[in-house]
Amino acid sequence: MQGNTENSAVYDELVKLITDGVFPEGSKIPSENELHVRFGVSRNTIRLVLNRLRTMGMIETRRGDGSYVKKMGANLLLASEVPTLLYQKHDFIDILEFRKGVEIESVKIASKRRSDDDILQMKGALLQMKRNIMVMDKFFIADDQMHMLFAKATGNEMFTSMLEIIQSILTEDMKSFLLNQGTDIDSYFYHESILSCIENKKPEEAGFMMDRHLSAVIERIRKYYKGDTPKVSLET
Repeated sequence: MQGNTENSAVYDELVKLITDGVFPEGSKIPSENELHVRFGVSRNTIRLVLNRLRTMGMIETRRGDGSYVKKMGANLLLASEVPTLLYQKHDFIDILEFRKGVEIESVKIASKRRSDDDILQMKGALLQMKRNIMVMDKFFIADDQMHMLFAKATGNEMFTSMLEIIQSILTEDMKSFLLNQGTDIDSYFYHESILSCIENKKPEEAGFMMDRHLSAVIERIRKYYKGDTPKVSLET
């Protein structure tokens, strides 16, 4: 096996070892060198696989100590079920359209379940967006945080886990797009509007504004790439 096929085979085997309890929650997994010997693949392949497991939230690396299996939660379910879809190379727009569906439902549920603390955190992130409208690298961080807070306010770990996965795949391309855009166009307006809907418990309105926001982003990206959108995956 070579390249992506080799990576996927090792990844699938490690996921199985974790889900089957061979490497139980909280246990330390073998070192890169031990895994390299065990699977008969290059150390680079092992590093790529471990990075994928970290991105999926299945393991955590402790500096100077190695990697450990994290708590069995929604991330583990997604890590074992979603890879066939998200680990393949997909059109940037395809993933954004998928993200739109997830986030529309997310803000609807958040509007019904949000706590006062959720609203305070969202307002803090929105303030950071406002302060950095002309500083796109900082604006990007606050923007991402805002979307994560929308997901967190659902009280459903599946939404936060799925969004983490999607963001990890899209991060570099989205950051590049926003930096080239140079300044915020309408994201602050939409985030402020969505927050207002969530605070006032208006789920349908929140979903509508998220739809408008991400649809506008997708349309600008189409024009930016002029039909030649990048292919992205965790293996790139």
